[in-house]
Parts: sequence; C-alpha cells; structure tokens
Amino acid sequence: MGDRIQRSSRHVLIRRMLRVFLIGLPVTGIALGLAAECRPGWYAPLEPTAEVLERARAAAAILVDSIGDRMVEGRPFEIIISETMANEWLMAALHDRPDWAEQVPEGFSQPAIAFRKGTIHVGGRVEHAGWRAILSVQVELELAGRSQDLCLFLHSANLGALPLPKRVWSGPWERLVTKLRNGQAEIEIEPSSEISRSASPGPADRTLGIWLRNHFVWPNGRRPYQILGLSLTQGDLRLLIEPQR
Repeated sequence: MGDRIQRSSRHVLIRRMLRVFLIGLPVTGIALGLAAECRPGWYAPLEPTAEVLERARAAAAILVDSIGDRMVEGRPFEIIISETMANEWLMAALHDRPDWAEQVPEGFSQPAIAFRKGTIHVGGRVEHAGWRAILSVQVELELAGRSQDLCLFLHSANLGALPLPKRVWSGPWERLVTKLRNGQAEIEIEPSSEISRSASPGPADRTLGIWLRNHFVWPNGRRPYQILGLSLTQGDLRLLIEPQR
C-alpha cells in the first residue's frame, strides 16, 4: 500500500514538472527571441550621406598630414580617435573601396563601432528569412608581452542582448586570424594559455589573440614607429606614438 502511494506521488510530481516545463518552453522561446532582437545601447550606425562621407575624407586627410609632420619632428606624440570619427571613416571606406565592401558577408549591414573602457564593440544588422537582429563582438585591445606588442583578443559575441556560446564564434574567429596570419608575416596567433602567461590578466575565456609586432612603418616617407601606449575610454581611442630613427 505504501509503495503504491509513493509511486503515485512520484507520478504526480513528474507530471507536474513536465507540465511546468512544457508551459515554460514557449515562454522561454519568446524571452530568448526578444533578447536576440534587443538593440544594444551602444549601437548607433551612421547613414553614408554625402555630408558624412565628405567630413570623413577631410578628417582623414588632416590626420594623415598631421601624423606625417609629427613623424618628421621625431618626438613622441598622441593621436585621439573618437568613435564618431571611426564610424565615419568606416562608412567612407565601405563607400570608396568596393574591394572592402565585397568582404562584408551577405545579409550583414549597417556596421557600427563603439569605444568603451578597455573594449571595442563592433556590430551590425543581420537579416535572415525576414528575421533581424544585431550581431556584435567585443574586442580587447592592449599592449602586452615583454616586447609590448599590440594584441587583440575576442572577448565575447552577442546576438542582441543574448550572449553566444563560445563554440558558435570561436571557429569563425580562428579562421579570420588564420587568414590574417597568412597575409602578413608580422602577425602571430597564440592560444589563451600562452596569452595568460605573457599578457596582463584578463577573462579566462580568451580563445585566440592576434599579436601584431610593435614595429610599424608610416607609408609617407617610410618612417618606422612604435606604439608606446594606448587607452580605450568612453568614446575615444588614444595612442601614444614614438617615431623611430
């Protein structure tokens, strides 16, 4: 008798759990769908209007001339790039360089960049079968290692407000950095275990880092230079440049 009561109680409990689970499935699906369609607060793409393109080209020309003059002077100097400038340059580049625009995947549009403390947010609108969402990645940029090389780490990826599992984005990221490595000998790819030993402490989920040797050449005059320091703040990227002799 007691066994039958216990079995009956277990059956009732299981039925109730199944009922809660089945009711919760569509609710969870709706919640996930709303989270995926959520627009991040930082995401503010620009329209490539004639005014934006003209302003971007003029600002780029002024900055290039300024950097060239500072290189000739031979003293360290600072460059400040605002996220507004970065977004305008991005729009102008995609408009003026068809070869760059061809690299944008089909279904991806309205790219935008945002600078936040310690991270760069890059994202755009994706569309598939009438469904739209904002796909974004968060990248850390820092000088790391003994030689203070320039390092980029993919921190995370999101679809709207929904974090994407590492297995979703780690493969495409690895393929991207492999292409970069094959195209430029100065790029090194390191696993997270190596990064954690030679770079400043950071998130444990770093999958791969792109390491750029801290030795660059300014095209006008072929003048070598190094990056002595960088900082990412709300809305700005600051670089301290030292010309080399």
